[in-house]
Amino acid sequence: MRPHYAMLVLLAAACGGGDTTGPDPDTPGQGSLLVTGGSMGPKFQNIYITQVRKQKHPVLGDILVNVPIKTYENVSQFWTYNQAEYLKTPVYDRNYPPCKFCE
Repeated sequence: MRPHYAMLVLLAAACGGGDTTGPDPDTPGQGSLLVTGGSMGPKFQNIYITQVRKQKHPVLGDILVNVPIKTYENVSQFWTYNQAEYLKTPVYDRNYPPCKFCE
């Protein structure tokens, strides 16, 4: 995803208006993104599990590329957690969650 396009997507998400989609949702390398809902409405994004593989390039020779091996489609920003319960928890910092192994 190009930096200026990513900025526009983040701006659209922050303003909370309308639907926003990436340039080509079928191309994992383009960083497809789908934003829906209001300011705290559900926002979804495809998550790609990739593997680094060596491929032949006609000009550059051997190059390393990320190849998607699994796609999780429309993953919420809250993953599997309930949105209301998740937002009630304190913000993650050095004191939360409490360290079980510290003195």
